[in-house]
Amino acid sequence: GVLVSLALTLALGGSRRRAPDGAAPATARPGGPIAVIPAATEDHDAHWLAGIDRLRQLLAVRTNGVRQRVFVVCRSPDMAGPATVASALAEEYAWHGARTLLVDGVLMAPSLADRYGVNGANGGAGLSDGTASTVDWLQRPHDPHLVVRIGLSDDRSLDMVPQFRPTRPAPGMADELFSGLDAVLERWSAYDVVVIDAPPLEVVDDALHLAARATGVLVEAHGAPHDRRAERRWSRLVRDTGAAWLGTVRIVTPDPSAAATPSETAPPVHRVERTPTDVAAKRPRSR
Repeated sequence: GVLVSLALTLALGGSRRRAPDGAAPATARPGGPIAVIPAATEDHDAHWLAGIDRLRQLLAVRTNGVRQRVFVVCRSPDMAGPATVASALAEEYAWHGARTLLVDGVLMAPSLADRYGVNGANGGAGLSDGTASTVDWLQRPHDPHLVVRIGLSDDRSLDMVPQFRPTRPAPGMADELFSGLDAVLERWSAYDVVVIDAPPLEVVDDALHLAARATGVLVEAHGAPHDRRAERRWSRLVRDTGAAWLGTVRIVTPDPSAAATPSETAPPVHRVERTPTDVAAKRPRSR
């Protein structure tokens, strides 16, 4: 794609896309969570990064043979805790060399633009002309939109579609808004992995529209003990869309009183220290 110059420096500190080659992702049975990850207590927390990398490896097994992976990561119904799994998972794939796109699908409470310090003033006027929000992509899927490139290091980056302003489809209009999603996913087909941060499954219809086009769906849950009844409800909702239920990712608060033994110490995870990097806008390429 053609990189578009941008005078902004940021510091970081209906085809089903699920199985285009005929491969089907493995569906989890409702039970225990797919992963239990201690919440990060500091930047570059080794336990957190190791947990996210193990999640990436588990998803690789579950989706083996799928050419392009589209993961929808839903919030828990109470929206408790910060949404961290979608962005961390996208970064992890990018660190491992996958062409990765991160999408803010929480239209009612978007957060990724703020998380990465992307200027959304005047609907993104601080970015290059043509940089589009999630709603822009959905409403005009064939327009020459740009995505935002987030630099992770000198040789690693991921692309992002931000949503700058909270929005909710009018009652009965969600079908119309998401009718362009198939065309959008076709535009994004050059990516190996698309990670969509999504709202709770049982709160708004948006999550189910996104799930219907996904390789698989995860739910990020914070703090509370694992709720098997809720997971059974979520898995049924996801399967009714035709997507694969991948499981719940529980984010737990580390116990400061529990001293880690050598066997409990997370393995070292190499990360290049993030420094201010240029964020460029890029036009997605088709394969």
